[in-house]
Amino acid sequence: MPEHRQGIELVQPCGNVRRAQEMQLQAEAAGDRAGHVPLAGIIVAPIVLVQYDTGIPLGIKGFVACIIGGLGKPTGAAVGGLLLGVLEAFATGLLSSGYKNAIAFVLLLVFLFVRPGGLFGELERVES
Repeated sequence: MPEHRQGIELVQPCGNVRRAQEMQLQAEAAGDRAGHVPLAGIIVAPIVLVQYDTGIPLGIKGFVACIIGGLGKPTGAAVGGLLLGVLEAFATGLLSSGYKNAIAFVLLLVFLFVRPGGLFGELERVES
């Protein structure tokens, strides 16, 4: 922290105090984010049973959630993630747990064929 104050004092005569304070705030925010990422990994690791190839199914499920909700719509991605999670839970209970990852692919195909824009996306009309 003292080195930031020294930097601000050095910049003060130039009149860029506000910019220096913004840069200090950005640096502190980046440090906070860098500190939270390992903490999130520590919390998630025992739940997900992390292995070297664990990220692939999680990344695919995140992509499917975005497609279901509509690309570029954060609310849609959240709703798509909830829908995907609920349907995976039902499928795991009704069918076998081996089909858990297949549900994401089936939903991806269904939404790409039926509603390519997602739940909250806009559909284009093609005039022929």
